[in-house]
Amino acid sequence: MSSVQVFFNYNITVEAFNRLITLLNDDEQLLKSGSLRELSESFDRKNDLISFLSRQKDTLSKHSEENKVVTEEQKQTLIALNTELDNAAMKSKRAITKAMYINEKILGIAANFVSKNESKSVGYNRDGSKRNYSRFKEAPYVALNQKL
Repeated sequence: MSSVQVFFNYNITVEAFNRLITLLNDDEQLLKSGSLRELSESFDRKNDLISFLSRQKDTLSKHSEENKVVTEEQKQTLIALNTELDNAAMKSKRAITKAMYINEKILGIAANFVSKNESKSVGYNRDGSKRNYSRFKEAPYVALNQKL
């Protein structure tokens, strides 16, 4: 009988699932409030939790046959948490997709407004230097009247 040390902690894994679900559920509120900094920080935490859960899943799948790492009740709890995580991820994805669509439309409207109201630049050539349309090819001589 081989003794394999398994690095799987059920309680920490459940806590990671719950934190990730909470972060995903908070995405919609952060988008509505415009808290982009908090959303960015949340992204980093979500990546860490996803990485941790992925490693836990790999450990569990490698050693599930050799040892009884989790009980049947714990297995059902993990399956339920996984389903809840999938639902939260889909809801978060929809919220982010909506925000991206709205931002794209707003930027399109702003770009159209600017391009329609942009003044035409006349008197400049392709290089961006001012053309001289004056009859005088050199700057005209201006004399000051001393009596003024």
